[in-house]
Amino acid sequence: MKAEKFNGHVSTMRNSPFLASEDIEGLGEVEVVIEGVYKISDAAVQDGRKIDEGYTLKFKGKDKMMVLNATNMKTLSRAFGSSTQNWLDKSVRLFIQDGIRKPGGRSGETTRGLRIKTDAKAQVQKTSDAAAQNMLNKVK
Repeated sequence: MKAEKFNGHVSTMRNSPFLASEDIEGLGEVEVVIEGVYKISDAAVQDGRKIDEGYTLKFKGKDKMMVLNATNMKTLSRAFGSSTQNWLDKSVRLFIQDGIRKPGGRSGETTRGLRIKTDAKAQVQKTSDAAAQNMLNKVK
């Protein structure tokens, strides 16, 4: 066995292409920009659990993708609309939440997980402003 001293971040100890709460532990809310939405299949996620099919977000300038769960999909859909095309280039904040029902876990079993926050009111205003400007441009 060979051993060498390690002083890195805990996130580098996991060999996974997916974000986990450990990746942003101690950073508070992390602002990211959505670069793309991807459909994945036959993917190994946390604790060796496999998912047959799912969806992820890719963020600009970040290597790891975030697996989307139902709660985060609803948050994005409410803020930016149901077309994932509308999610692109949107700024969101990632944070850690305790007490999330553990996927595939026994009844009542909880874990920590990543959640998404949006500034939905500001996004709606930007969308309204853009729509109004488009209408004005057509009238000219």
